Amino acid sequence: MSKNIKLAKDHPNNPFLHKYHPDHRIGRDIYRYLYMKIDETDENDPLAGIFNFKGDYEENILGIHKYPIILKGRFLLERVSGVYVINDGKK
Repeated sequence: MSKNIKLAKDHPNNPFLHKYHPDHRIGRDIYRYLYMKIDETDENDPLAGIFNFKGDYEENILGIHKYPIILKGRFLLERVSGVYVINDGKK
């Protein structure tokens, strides 16, 4: 699974757009490239693939520094509820 995100130079959450700092009045475009690879389901773990997912994560961030910032690691996503539909059949 992968996702590319562009944070425009004038986006309010852009860390380079800061009205109180003279160098940050004009932002820079920031690009984030995310990649997650989910591990195969562990047959010894009955919750794997239903209530938890494990895998590798990599993110490349461009635009903050002159060199890309690369983050890598493992992740664990845990589902907190088995309810699939909120207020199922209730009004």
